Order: sequence, then structure tokens, then C-alpha cells
Amino acid sequence: MNLVPCSAPAAMLGAALPELFAPLVRSLVDRSGLSKGALWRLIGDALAGALLMQGKHAGREEKAMEMAYAALRDRQNPLHSRQTGFFRIELPERPDIAEWFRARGGCCRYYTTEGGAYCSTCVLRDPESREALLRAHLRRKHGLEEA
Repeated sequence: MNLVPCSAPAAMLGAALPELFAPLVRSLVDRSGLSKGALWRLIGDALAGALLMQGKHAGREEKAMEMAYAALRDRQNPLHSRQTGFFRIELPERPDIAEWFRARGGCCRYYTTEGGAYCSTCVLRDPESREALLRAHLRRKHGLEEA
């Protein structure tokens, strides 16, 4: 099962997305107050998240992450981000329970809204709190009591 129906999906995505999203990025800079770079990082985060979700669904997470990295690590691509990536969280008490998550490279600034908070994988969150939140999520997802 292919994650994307073409012979070179990473190259196709890396080339197509900047062209597709450039008009949106240009129009959102003034409206959002975010820089072009910040908006491109959010798009890269969304790409990484979507590919990881599709990879999980297809049982091909490694291939999905490889595809995302092809665009995110290309310095010529506006989606380039040193911070967007992936990490694996395991439960110490249940090593058989583990899951891949996306590390964000951009911040949506949800924390600045009334009642908002840092997202669980926010680039502004420290790794320890991020991992604690995601371990708690895995425990809830698998019906385990909080330790």
C-alpha cells in the first residue's frame, strides 16, 4: 500500500506544497501577525502530522516520517525546519505500549487566546512536560490508571 499514489512521493510533496500554499502564506502574513517563516513552519508541522497519521493507518510509520523529512530537511524548501520531527513515547511500566508523535517546529500561538494553553507538542514546551503529557495520553488511551 502506497502512502501517496506516485513513484516519488517525497519529491512530489516537497515540490508541490510550496507552490500550492504560497498564495495563502502571502495573504495570511498581514492578517495573522505571523511571519512567513512561522506560517511555513505551521504548514510543515501539518504535513508531518498528516503523514504520520496516514503512516499509522497504513502500518508504515517509518516510511511516512521519511517522506516528511525529505521536505522538512531540504534547505531550499520554505517548509524547511530544524525542529519539526518525530519522537517515540513509551510507557516505562508497559514497554509494549509506545507511539510515534510529531514534534512541532512552529507555534500556533493558541496559548495567547483567552483560556488557551500550550499544545501538548508545542515547540515552546519543554521536552519533559511534553513527554509527561503524552505518557498520560497513552495511559488514558489504553485504559491504564495514572501513576
